[in-house]
Amino acid sequence: MKPLKEHDPLFASAVCFDHMGSVVTPAGKRLSTRAIHRMITEGLLLAGVKKPGIVVHSLRHSTPPFALLNDANPTRVQEMMRHQHYATTEIYVKEVQRLLEGAEDAVTQI
Repeated sequence: MKPLKEHDPLFASAVCFDHMGSVVTPAGKRLSTRAIHRMITEGLLLAGVKKPGIVVHSLRHSTPPFALLNDANPTRVQEMMRHQHYATTEIYVKEVQRLLEGAEDAVTQI
């Protein structure tokens, strides 16, 4: 699979490449935000996810912590998430560090 270019769409209904190597849909177009939202919403329902707080954008917020917990390089996570500033990615880095090194584990019930 070819690496994504800076302005390639992150989602396509099928992975296709145009003559320049950019990711496109089979029709040669980007998927609309509405189409992506509908596909993910349907997938969540099919998976039985019905919690009111879980929305399509929740998937975007859960991606960096899962990547970092699986030893992804923070700079690569920044690129994957297309964060313009490292400070945005650093929020997730600190969240994962707190989970892994939190003082909560040192506290026991008396």
